[in-house]
Parts: sequence; structure tokens; C-alpha cells
Amino acid sequence: MLKLLKVELRCLFRQKSTYICLLIVIAIVALPVLLYISDETIDMQSTGLNLFHSSFSGSLIDILLPILISILVCRDFSSDAVRLIVGRGYSRTKIFFSKWITTLIVILLFALTAWVTIYISLAAMLHFNMQFTPHLFMILLTQLLVAAAISSVAFSVAFIARKTSAAITLGILCPTLGTILTSVIESVLKIENGKISRFWIWSCFAQLTGDTISNDTLYFSMLLSVIWMAVFLTAGLIHFKRTDV
Repeated sequence: MLKLLKVELRCLFRQKSTYICLLIVIAIVALPVLLYISDETIDMQSTGLNLFHSSFSGSLIDILLPILISILVCRDFSSDAVRLIVGRGYSRTKIFFSKWITTLIVILLFALTAWVTIYISLAAMLHFNMQFTPHLFMILLTQLLVAAAISSVAFSVAFIARKTSAAITLGILCPTLGTILTSVIESVLKIENGKISRFWIWSCFAQLTGDTISNDTLYFSMLLSVIWMAVFLTAGLIHFKRTDV
């Protein structure tokens, strides 16, 4: 499996799309800070925390991550590389998880780029120095875990679709369609707003981007992330094992 992982990482850092996405991350994270430069009425503490907590979210998770993951997964199906690797005797389980570990590294790259960018932007543009407390580290770790769960959905969808265009489309549409569907169900069944949508993993991420985040929210998000990750990775692996490459 180590050999497969080395190959995956070599491909990840050799393709231009990786660096293009990271540059887009820097731009997306830094630009909102510019809107507050001339505003002297803002609550600096609240605004700074809100910007930091929400730096690794939004379009980074909903659009860029599915795009890059779909490219990473589907390129080997398009080039028949997966068939060759299976033919050499590597187990499908090792192939599957070597690619999944690569997606986790992608998430870490995205997150670190976003957090370093927002930290520098806040300090340079708004003269706001972020205080790194144990609670803040818990928030960031929880965001990573939720992002890993979301990426596992995009990853498994890509393994099932096997075509880049289809995987990207499904990966981008899932958050929007799911949010709409849960809202409709709550409305039709007259369920209290948020009772169902709180179990939608993308909605869960939205709860981790405010200026104040409770420990209960963190614990619930962690548990929900593990469940989503387990369900979709299991589904993706079962499908990969039962279908021809």
C-alpha cells in the first residue's frame, strides 16, 4: 500500500490543478478581509473570529474540493491505470484506501493554506492577532474531521461514477440539493426548522463557522462525521470490489 500511496502523492504534486486550486484558496480567503479595511465600526474580535472560523468553508468545501478529488480519482479509471494496478496483484482495498488517504492530504493542504492565509491577512490588513486557545484547536480539528467526511462522500461518488465530468457534477450538486430536500421535508412534515437538516453533513459544517461555537456542537459534529465517513467509504469500497474495472 505504501508504494501505491507514493505514486498517488507523486501524481498529486505533479499536476497543475493542485496548485491552481491552492492559489484560488488563497484568493477566496484573503479577499473578504479587504471589505473590512475601511470599516471602523466593526467589532474586531467578533469579525476576526468569524473570518478565521469560516476561512476553510463555503466554496472551498462545496466546489474546489469535489473538483480536485474527482480529478484525482477518475483520471486512473479514464487511463485504465486502475485495471493495470489490479492486474499486477494489488488488492482493491489497498487501491481504494491509498487514494482516500491522498484525499485526506488534499484536505490538509486546503485547510493549512486557508488558515495561514487568513491569519496573515487579519494581521496585515486589520491588525488583528489571533489567539490560539485549546477551544480554537478543537474547532479546527472538528472542521478537518467534517471536511474529511464531506470529501469521503465526493470520493465515493467519484469511485462509483468513474467519469470526471459526472463526478464533479454530482459532487457540486449534492450540497445544494440535499439542503433544499431537507428544508422541503421539514416544511411538508411541519417539523421544527433544523431538526432534520442538522444531520446533513454540509449543514453541520455551517455550524462551525460562527464567532461562538459550543462544545456540544463540536461533539455532535465529530460523531456525525464519523458516521457519514463510515457509511460512504463502505458503500464506495463495496461497489469497487463488486464491479469490473
